[in-house]
Amino acid sequence: LLLVLVVLFNLPASLRGWPRLCLHLVITLLLAGIVLNPRHALTRALEWRPLAYVGTISYGVYLLHMLALDAVRRVLHQLSMETPEALFFFGMLLTVAIAGLSFKYFESPILGLKSAFRAPPPVTQEPLGVPR
Repeated sequence: LLLVLVVLFNLPASLRGWPRLCLHLVITLLLAGIVLNPRHALTRALEWRPLAYVGTISYGVYLLHMLALDAVRRVLHQLSMETPEALFFFGMLLTVAIAGLSFKYFESPILGLKSAFRAPPPVTQEPLGVPR
């Protein structure tokens, strides 16, 4: 984690070439450390309820974030409040809200249907003459 912070605070303005590769490698090492040591200090942070919820709805976040950002950008532009910070904050809020609704009313019911399409368990035949 310390190495990630050192790399993050010493990055150049452009993240091309070696700086980008170094950042990716250091974050990969951090994630490997968390996976290999489940009692890692960051495990508690990753298990924090709001962050775990975002992980649960992450597919919707992935699918819907550009729509939410575009809507927020248009509203902020109309209000003359278009700053990167406002775009990030309100875009994140709208994305999580829409993805949460999508998960609750769209993804969860569909995931519930998968049990209807499971193959029935195989029927085992008893050997002849062997009582159960």
